[in-house]
Amino acid sequence: MFKHSLYTGKIVMKQAAIIILAIMIILVGCNNSNQSKQASSDNEFIPREQAKKILWDLPEVVQWSNEVRRKYHGKVVPVCTVERTPKQCLDSGEKPAWIFYFGLSSPDETILWNRFRVDAQNAAVGVWDPFSGKYISLEKWRKKNRLRQRR
Repeated sequence: MFKHSLYTGKIVMKQAAIIILAIMIILVGCNNSNQSKQASSDNEFIPREQAKKILWDLPEVVQWSNEVRRKYHGKVVPVCTVERTPKQCLDSGEKPAWIFYFGLSSPDETILWNRFRVDAQNAAVGVWDPFSGKYISLEKWRKKNRLRQRR
């Protein structure tokens, strides 16, 4: 009788081990599929460096950058910093975008020149408009700048 219960106990232990192993495999598989979904959604966004290059190549940014370098002789330099990532925008309920801060940087401080938004999916550029408190299209911003320059 004792031998039989030992044998039955070993079978139960093996079955329990197999069940636990199967559960672990299922859980790991589910976890990996979530990671691959996250990775694939990150791949849907344009890379940070590409978004940054789009902005640095804008004629207005090139002109501003050259003026800063010429005017301050290296004591103050133009800088571009990521303020928000596409994931941070999504987490706050906004469309995914790269938000960049452009400013003048000196040893003592950094002063804002402007903020730009690059849509993380179609690379459309928006420019912060402090009067409306929102991002406006690049074309609208250019029109506003032309009007200011005429005055």
